Amino acid sequence: MVTTTTNICTGIDYPDILGSTGGGSTGEGGGSNGGGPIPYVYPCEGTQNNPAPFTATNNIEDPGDCPEPGEGDGWIPWQDEPQTPCEIAQNAAKKMDTLFNASKADSVLNTIPNLSTETKEKGFAIYQNIIINPFNPTDTSVTGYSCGDVQTGTDSSILIEYIYNPNTKRPITWLHTHNKDGYSAQSAKDIYELLEDNLSNSNFQGAFVAAADGSQYAITVTNDSLANLFTNTKSIFLDGAKWNETSNIGKAFKEAEKYFKNGDSTKTNYAYEMAMATVLKQFNAGVTLNKKDTNGNFKPIVVNTIIANHNKPKKKQYVQDCL
Repeated sequence: MVTTTTNICTGIDYPDILGSTGGGSTGEGGGSNGGGPIPYVYPCEGTQNNPAPFTATNNIEDPGDCPEPGEGDGWIPWQDEPQTPCEIAQNAAKKMDTLFNASKADSVLNTIPNLSTETKEKGFAIYQNIIINPFNPTDTSVTGYSCGDVQTGTDSSILIEYIYNPNTKRPITWLHTHNKDGYSAQSAKDIYELLEDNLSNSNFQGAFVAAADGSQYAITVTNDSLANLFTNTKSIFLDGAKWNETSNIGKAFKEAEKYFKNGDSTKTNYAYEMAMATVLKQFNAGVTLNKKDTNGNFKPIVVNTIIANHNKPKKKQYVQDCL
């Protein structure tokens, strides 16, 4: 179980154009400023087929000079095909692959001795490295990714503190470990921590867990609207670090866990992760659980709950999707 806090370092001189000349540090939590979409110019007659984003220097016609639909020959607006829920989940998983690999999170994990027997949770923040244009503070370029120092928690939780200079870094995710006495995949508390970080930080991408048994997981927000609504269920659904067993989601989780475990004690972690994936989908959490496969790539675990006979609603089938 993880909790995060933010410590923004401001004890250095910044360019005057940014309106800051140093000052102490703050322990306030909060997100980062997100950038807006880049304007795009549809091709006009006589221009290149794939113009760059419109700027003052790229010599592309002003968008106002483009003919209205139907006015000119060959005017075809670009329309993206809507992604399916599985495509959204799979693309989010690929982003987590990129963050994990580009930040060299594996190298930081390898500095934790005896992860398989470590009794306390460990963790670290992961940042996006940035450069801010001193003449235009809203113009920010991403230069790479990096990890913070390893921090230590208790046997069942950890508070990960973001410590960074906002002129050079911004937090986008975190990784923490689960010891051998807990479940491998993320807890219900971890799900709500992800949702809250996603609401407060427009750059936030997801969160990782590295378990004592060697398995690795990532959780991602794959539907912002559903995720924002689900955040409001915390007082009803969450009990400590787990689902409230008397709530609807707690009951559904136990039912699915029993189904996947099927009386086999060696399937404890498998049953847990499948039950977690089941209720995230069944209760429209807007969150997807992902697990790293043997090729080193995170893959979404999506489980649909099916009632084949509505005269027998307690008899359910669980079918994995997005394979």
